[in-house]
Amino acid sequence: PPPLPAILDEFRERIAPHTVSAWHPRSFGYFTPPPLTASVLGSFMAGIAGAFFAHSHQVLHSSDFSLEPMVLLVVFTVIGGTGSVWGPVVGTVVLTIASEFMREFHYYEILVYGAVLILTMLLLPEGLISLPGKLGRLVRRGGGGEAEAMGAGVAP
Repeated sequence: PPPLPAILDEFRERIAPHTVSAWHPRSFGYFTPPPLTASVLGSFMAGIAGAFFAHSHQVLHSSDFSLEPMVLLVVFTVIGGTGSVWGPVVGTVVLTIASEFMREFHYYEILVYGAVLILTMLLLPEGLISLPGKLGRLVRRGGGGEAEAMGAGVAP
């Protein structure tokens, strides 16, 4: 059987359940389409994560699942980059460090996150995870021709 990322790629590409794929998993003797398999595996992992969450918090409140934490999850993911596994991790780390610097301005934190989200979507559509590759291409190309023309980076 193919690895989990291959199954999830098929699911992401929205393969119809009746489409015959190269992998024919069997569940109780019946053909199980890859999207169904991905849904079941994702639901299983979400259930395990929920059990760990409930165990670590010991008491669950409805405020744990309000709109703000859910929006922050989406913001972390989009700012970091949705194309890889490390994108949301990078987004979470960067925005958590930024929130520590903005501790005195807690009331403006969501406003700053929104501005950073808009700027990221305009300037880096693939997220922060794509920044090293873009900077590497810029450096290999020779980069700032305009800056050199203005005298920047030239030692006296």
